Amino acid sequence: MEGGRKPIKHINNSQKLIFKEKYLYLAYAAALPFFLFLFLSSEYASYQKEGYFLCYADCFCSVCIASVLGLFFVPFVFFMTCFLSERIFSSQMILRLKKRETVWNLQVIILIKTAFYCSTYLTAWTAFLGTFFSNQILNWNKQRSIFFLTTQATVGSYSIGEIVLLFWLCSFLLFAAIPLCALLTQWISGKEIVGWLYLILITGWNMASPFKLLSGKLYLWYRSFLEPSIFAVGIFGCIGLIFVLWMIGKKQARRKDFWNA
Repeated sequence: MEGGRKPIKHINNSQKLIFKEKYLYLAYAAALPFFLFLFLSSEYASYQKEGYFLCYADCFCSVCIASVLGLFFVPFVFFMTCFLSERIFSSQMILRLKKRETVWNLQVIILIKTAFYCSTYLTAWTAFLGTFFSNQILNWNKQRSIFFLTTQATVGSYSIGEIVLLFWLCSFLLFAAIPLCALLTQWISGKEIVGWLYLILITGWNMASPFKLLSGKLYLWYRSFLEPSIFAVGIFGCIGLIFVLWMIGKKQARRKDFWNA
């Protein structure tokens, strides 16, 4: 009898975890469009007071900033990665995986998948809600635009498709790189709270300081569109950073596996 109860308990725990996972995703999915609507409404009203109106492209630039992505989305990616990793750290999975390096790799995969889903969902809702707050698609080649108001210059070399793609790619890389650094900090320290403290510190710094750690060239600043090389440096630099963080984590995991703990 005793041996027959454990699998049932394991199944019940798994079902509870799946239920919590679905609940968290649904809560996030419901809150995101509401938050974006309020934020874009605020941006629209703010510029309207100055006699300017958002174009469709402006909506993406307004959202892709540290105070929006860093405060509301990056922590969610890290939280979901830690939450979904609970399955990996169950006693049954530890016995199956044996090596911490495998656990690290699985956590990174979970993080990348979560970053992909969140950035795609964010892009879709920004694209949809942007239609309610813009009176034209792209006006950055005109002096009567928010782009000119910000940079005192015009640019006509970008299409709306390129701007949307940049928005998705930059948000995806931000959602991957910053939580991955927090995850590595958590692994090195052996405490989840340290990862959260790191995330809070870097988010606070990026919101308050003009010098953005790990992400400065990935936010859609208007001025960056005047120098396309900035985005190239940010994108390839962030991809390289993700690879380096992953390799450091692998090296850290090899030092101590579960059998030698």
